[in-house]
Amino acid sequence: MQDDPVPELTIKPISRASVRELITLYKQAGWWESGNDEHLEFLHHIVRNSAFFVGAFTGKKLIGMGRALSDGVSDAYIQDVTVLKAYRGNGIGKKIIQTLLTCLKENGVGWIGLVAEPGTDFFYKSLGFEVLKDHIALKYKDVDMYIPEQISAHADIQFPAFKSFSLEDRSVIESFTDDFQPMSCEYNFANLFTWQNAYDLAWTIYQGRLLIYHTESNYSFMPIGEEFTPEELAILSLNLKKNGKSSDFALVTPEYIEKFPDLKKYYRMRKNRNHAEYIYDVESLCELSGPKLHKKRNLISQFKRLYPDFRLHVLTGEFKQQALEFSRDLKNSHEKVSQTLELEFEAIKISFEHFESLGLEGLAITHNDKMIAFSVFSRLGDQYFDIHFEKSDMAYKGAAQVINQETALYLKNRCKYLNREQDLGIKGLRQAKMSYEPVKLITPVKLFFAPLN
Repeated sequence: MQDDPVPELTIKPISRASVRELITLYKQAGWWESGNDEHLEFLHHIVRNSAFFVGAFTGKKLIGMGRALSDGVSDAYIQDVTVLKAYRGNGIGKKIIQTLLTCLKENGVGWIGLVAEPGTDFFYKSLGFEVLKDHIALKYKDVDMYIPEQISAHADIQFPAFKSFSLEDRSVIESFTDDFQPMSCEYNFANLFTWQNAYDLAWTIYQGRLLIYHTESNYSFMPIGEEFTPEELAILSLNLKKNGKSSDFALVTPEYIEKFPDLKKYYRMRKNRNHAEYIYDVESLCELSGPKLHKKRNLISQFKRLYPDFRLHVLTGEFKQQALEFSRDLKNSHEKVSQTLELEFEAIKISFEHFESLGLEGLAITHNDKMIAFSVFSRLGDQYFDIHFEKSDMAYKGAAQVINQETALYLKNRCKYLNREQDLGIKGLRQAKMSYEPVKLITPVKLFFAPLN
């Protein structure tokens, strides 16, 4: 019997990869330029910012890769498909492309293209691709961007330094969020503080506006304060670029884009459904009326019949410690603990360490003194509360629905809406969030600085 030529081969989408292994793949493919050695951080962005990045592994070693660039709804391009020379000839490249095709098609992308090297069309035809007749591949020849004189003349402002978030900064940050009422949970101080290590978040005050920078994803949040005109925002983009930062912005509202049609002179725009935030009417979550929420009511009724002696507690003192241990147990119950779960647990730990200082509140459900569910939340503007974390023991059927409803009941006289944050493109999470009938999705828009010539 012949040995497996590639033992423990796995091919899967990934969000992170070893820089050293990526460099090896790019060098063996002949795609590495000497100047790249001085800016290795771009490799992280290639992985994170691709619509899908697929890695091929033997054990834990990365031996192949491929990625897709896409708007997430209609069109996509596959590129950078390569395998280490020692492992070629084993069908790994084919499996990488098949995995990318599956990911794209599952997300509804129908037009998928690529640019093939001469003599490789037979390989791609075997995977379902066809040559585009009467078309040619073109590459943009890099030239200096066109920047209007009146803008470039102002792009020399002394830029303030960014700094990390401390508890002492809460009053400053919340003075902006209280005055200007952003709806996105990303501006919530508790979120900024607890997730800053995971995403390398920093902030500064720029011309009287709050400016937050997301180093992990390489963009700024849309500034909070008096609205910038498109020209003023372009000046900020140039100043960010001059100071070694990305000139792009995220969390831009559709209302701002509608108000300033001239934005298109300076920016390309893209919506991000995976980061849409789910907004619910708190009364609706309390009452769960209507046929679409019938199943939720049934699950709550079943829970109360099975566990009539359950207890609801405000999340203070000993219950915070129990909730932390409960979170750790839930994380460790997974066969493979993903980096996402690790980062979330670290954020939960930081939240509980500074619970009151961050303005956090919570509820817990116990049964026979055992923690089976909890929620953590804080105020987000005048009409909203943000649900930061919500965990339940799946062994207790209906516990998830009960903590959801009890949280709404607890907050119903203090707010009109609950922001239950994003689904991050996770199918099961999206289905669960949609099943509660949100009254609104806040779908953020990202601006890519690209002045028109």
